[in-house]
Amino acid sequence: MPKRTSLLLAASLAAYAALTACLGVLESSVVERSGYVSVQGVSVYFTEWAPRSAAVKGTAVLLHGLGGSLEMMRWLGVELARNGYRAIAYDNAGHGRSSRAGAYFNSTQAFNIYGAVLDALGVPKGEEIVLVGHSMGGFFAQEFAAMDPRVEKLFILASRPYVNATGAARVAIYAARDEIFVPTLAEGWEVAVLPYDNHLTILYNPVLADLVLGKVAGEGYVNLSAPRLYVAVARSASAFSAMILAFCAIASLLGGGTEAKHASPPRYTLLLLSTIAAAPLAFPMYTATSRLVSLIAGYVLAVLYSQAVGLAAALRLRIGGARTIRLHSKELLREAAVGALLAAVAYASVHEALQPFFNVELSPFRFGLFAGVLALSLPPVAVFEAAFRGGLRCLPLHRGLAATVALRLASFASAYATARLLLGAQGVAGYLLIVTYVSLVLLLPLDAAAQVWLRRTGSWSENVLWLAVVYSALLAAVSPLL
Repeated sequence: MPKRTSLLLAASLAAYAALTACLGVLESSVVERSGYVSVQGVSVYFTEWAPRSAAVKGTAVLLHGLGGSLEMMRWLGVELARNGYRAIAYDNAGHGRSSRAGAYFNSTQAFNIYGAVLDALGVPKGEEIVLVGHSMGGFFAQEFAAMDPRVEKLFILASRPYVNATGAARVAIYAARDEIFVPTLAEGWEVAVLPYDNHLTILYNPVLADLVLGKVAGEGYVNLSAPRLYVAVARSASAFSAMILAFCAIASLLGGGTEAKHASPPRYTLLLLSTIAAAPLAFPMYTATSRLVSLIAGYVLAVLYSQAVGLAAALRLRIGGARTIRLHSKELLREAAVGALLAAVAYASVHEALQPFFNVELSPFRFGLFAGVLALSLPPVAVFEAAFRGGLRCLPLHRGLAATVALRLASFASAYATARLLLGAQGVAGYLLIVTYVSLVLLLPLDAAAQVWLRRTGSWSENVLWLAVVYSALLAAVSPLL
């Protein structure tokens, strides 16, 4: 292993450890515990944050949105606990690390889960509750407030208020660039608008914590969400950096790959235009893939398949500069072993980088979904690696990565443009735009690692296995089981 790579990898790991410790110090005044509650056959995963030494002033319950997880509510939950409140968040049925609901999921079942979680955590029947809901969680929060007289304050984030909501103090906090909901006024609601946020970023904006804490804790509250956010982002960057350097180190230790070191550069303009032209096929494909797997995973798979169709049409399946591929059993075993190692490194790195922001942890309840997504993802990943990335090995790393990013962005943009044209700017199309953001956050760091592996080894074939496995694990973790 080159000395420079070793030193950089050690520095990245040291930075990651230091930033993790710093984040721990910033949250040291808060005690966190997690576990499962069983409700009507559903295993519900929860997390509770409470002040470490101060007396508890009250209870706040935080509800995430469709396709979300409790990690998205953690940023606000920790700050509420810092200011004396016990904050509770849980993964709703079919989300995060909770199991799927046995039947169609509705407000009554959601309210039963809400009540069972509060009972399991010992929230007194007469204790006043602060209820916070994001997106779909905002809809449920309003329903729960109407059914639970304990709700004293109600906050909905990036959600639509109802005029006939409960008589509790009501605050609607909007994102001005929301892809789904347009900020609206409603009788009896206090409204605030964060001007630079979209449907997701509102949850991580320190100003949101200021707005909620000002209403809940009053004057003199403490809000450390800004330094926590800066440290968490730097920690994520160090985890991604360590992943890239680990791939370099593994490539050096293994002494290179099995493919030829030279290839003719692909015809980028043709590939890009062909992929853009094929991207609208993602929308009809989505109707099939969403039924086979789930909403989010189905959409990403549909876009990946449209990319594969565009590449295949442009290159007529000339793979990596050669028309045929000969694989021997010894090569297959070696590539499977290397792919498994790279998958473990990549998944561990991405988990550490993204888990503070949204759930990417694969729970046992999602193993079936993981298997289905893996079976469906192998073909388009193989075509992409062979027909596109395999032709980039003769290029400098930055040019190859830029070409990959450009193709991904153009393909997803074209697919979304089709959805927007057919469905309008908001609603389902807006949700698909959010899915696009999340997809690119998941895919692009992995593309960088795959590009590094290709450049260091000259081989694209190991990328097929580890990328398909990690894509599937991440998509299975973030997709709701409905």
